[in-house]
Amino acid sequence: MKNINSKTKSRLKNYTLLAGSAVAGITAEAQIQYTDLTPDVVLNLGNTYSLDLNNDMVNDFTLGVQAINTSSSNINVVGNAAGLFTEGANEVMAQQGTTFAVPYITALNANDLISPAGAFMTATASSSGIPGLIRFSGTVDLGFGPIPQNIGNFSNNNQRFIGFKFSIGTNTHYGWARISVPNNASTMTIYDYAYNTAPNQPINAGATAGIEDKQLSDVVALNFANNNINIQVLGINNLHNGKVTVLNLAGQEVLSAPLTNFNTSIPADNLSEGIYLINISFDEGVYTQKLYVSK
Repeated sequence: MKNINSKTKSRLKNYTLLAGSAVAGITAEAQIQYTDLTPDVVLNLGNTYSLDLNNDMVNDFTLGVQAINTSSSNINVVGNAAGLFTEGANEVMAQQGTTFAVPYITALNANDLISPAGAFMTATASSSGIPGLIRFSGTVDLGFGPIPQNIGNFSNNNQRFIGFKFSIGTNTHYGWARISVPNNASTMTIYDYAYNTAPNQPINAGATAGIEDKQLSDVVALNFANNNINIQVLGINNLHNGKVTVLNLAGQEVLSAPLTNFNTSIPADNLSEGIYLINISFDEGVYTQKLYVSK
């Protein structure tokens, strides 16, 4: 598989919000960091996507779609495969496969629990060329002629969830991603993802901390025009200690300014071409968006 820049060219809306809290700032124990891919990322044959659940510029999982034509121990496999690689010791919810001796990725429904009690496996490359299997469509020849096979828990372009277990430093976290694949496994669409920032705490598939907790994102409007980062914050008088920070992909702060007015415009003439993280933070929550600067 080869990497594409679908991720870097997508506008990402990333909400870090207190579970069970509102903009007024009610204390809660858990945080869910939610990332909406806008537009959705569509992978075609030969494409991969680096899934960075906590947006720390470290790849946690790799999703991809590939055409397969392999032979091993008198077994010939020809077809399309949508699959997933786990990075390092990270794991995915799956069951051991039968036709292919690889993990078959579990297709979760909304609100299914992703927790330490789940069945997790690592998924790496195999002799068949398939890592963790999301969907395979093609033929398998065991020496008696090719036999059609359609395998996997994801099908019919139905939107389902993948459950993840991954590490941030020495801590273990749980998260999800929402995807869909067609029966012929020729494409994959990735819609959004999230994880629980509290170590060792479960998360429900599709959880984004509840609609009441998205109020911060509802009151923040951000755009980049005429080499200025323009920010509007409705009801800013009800928010506290506002600040905007712009980081490059190395995590270095390149711009910052306080947010005290409804309208704030920050000159960004000195930003070179590339990807930046714009963090808009208040005591009540954080709104983050990725900015692609092209010159």
